Amino acid sequence: MKIKSFNYLTYLSIVFFSCQPSIDYYGNKIDLNKDKILLNHVKEDSLNDNIFHFTFILKRGSPQIEVNNFQIKRYIKLVMNYFGYDKITILRYRQKGIIQPKFYLSIKYD
Repeated sequence: MKIKSFNYLTYLSIVFFSCQPSIDYYGNKIDLNKDKILLNHVKEDSLNDNIFHFTFILKRGSPQIEVNNFQIKRYIKLVMNYFGYDKITILRYRQKGIIQPKFYLSIKYD
């Protein structure tokens, strides 16, 4: 009986935690059937004020996302304009995950 309830709770937690959010970091409504990517988190680096770390959530089953994706560029320009920066340098990026794919991007603004 305990194993059955454990399996049930495991299944429910997987379903609960794998649900896609419907709004991005800035509160914009997102339709993942159309957009395929949304901004989940932006974090300023603790050591350097000009470096920002972006975390994007991808639609399940979406192919490899490139850094020059227009939606990623839109979020990068939004932060750039908000803080008054003129130039960007992409430091590193990677895509990770199969069930809940995420795209991580670190940018230095000048």
